[in-house]
Amino acid sequence: MLFRSYCYFSKVTDITPDILRKMNIDTLFLDIDNTIKRFSDDNVSEDVLMWLDDIKSNGFKIILCCLINFS
Repeated sequence: MLFRSYCYFSKVTDITPDILRKMNIDTLFLDIDNTIKRFSDDNVSEDVLMWLDDIKSNGFKIILCCLINFS
């Protein structure tokens, strides 16, 4: 399976369920740092938490990843 970016959004919260449906997307792979939360923040913002709930309640799957180098 090949993963490829098809479009760019300034904020993750700009991605709507309608956009995902139009693109035939059913699963989002999202990096935590600088996508779900700012790298320097300890917590996810309230608007992103509400967006995640909206995406999940519309039947989309979300896979979170974190690309941290521990070496």
